[in-house]
Amino acid sequence: MIPENILDNAASLLENGDRAAARDALTEGLLQFPEEPRILNNLAVLCLEEDSMDEAASLLSRAHNIAPDDHSIACNYGYALLSLGDTAEARNVFESVLKRKPDSIEALNHLALVDTIEGRYAEAVELFEKSLALAPTDVRLLNNYGATLRKTGRFAQALKVLEKARRLAPNDVEVLSNLGATLIRLHRFEDAEEHLNRAREIDPEDALLYYHLGCRFREEWVEARAEKPANRGHLSDLMLRAEENFRKYLEVSRDSLYADYVNAWLDELENARKAMV
Repeated sequence: MIPENILDNAASLLENGDRAAARDALTEGLLQFPEEPRILNNLAVLCLEEDSMDEAASLLSRAHNIAPDDHSIACNYGYALLSLGDTAEARNVFESVLKRKPDSIEALNHLALVDTIEGRYAEAVELFEKSLALAPTDVRLLNNYGATLRKTGRFAQALKVLEKARRLAPNDVEVLSNLGATLIRLHRFEDAEEHLNRAREIDPEDALLYYHLGCRFREEWVEARAEKPANRGHLSDLMLRAEENFRKYLEVSRDSLYADYVNAWLDELENARKAMV
């Protein structure tokens, strides 16, 4: 069987929803053609979708070495590196792509994410704005741009960008999550909860939603406890709901990105509860 037949067979299996068989077909194909970059790439894409980032990065490193000018392979490789926290090498990959293809939305988007992670917010904003000039209705760009604006404290501008993204993709969980997180920073707690609960209905296993919901109730609790006189019943309810969501985050999260914050806030809430007795 030639590589094209292997690739077509795997694509057909995926169309029919049989991911396991598609993975097996690509794995077997790789045994026959270990230096075929397209098989390496397509198998890696399945790994990326399964959050098997180490395996994906290994496959894509091989593919990228064989076909360094392949745009799709390079962008997938950079994304895998970014997901593994190797921002320096991811930057090298995306900058190399942009030298060959300056208007690559994929590379511009992910290089902006690298800048955001590294705290280079001005550079990230510039890249997102360049990308959106090329693709003004790209929901991924709008979502990532809005999240970066939120991190810079530009909450009103972030809200405007994310509301545009929501109009384009009303059921996009990441957009709803970022919209909720932004509304929390604007102290619009009920609006934030509405969007986060809608996202949770769509994907109840998304850990970040529980993190944001926990923050929603904790932030209102911080405000409410400063009121004089404080409403003890309301405070107790906010604390309970914050704790429930933070614990759910720890239960379903597959990484420890916010675990230190969450554990510290759970300790804070427990100590506050004891002080109320």
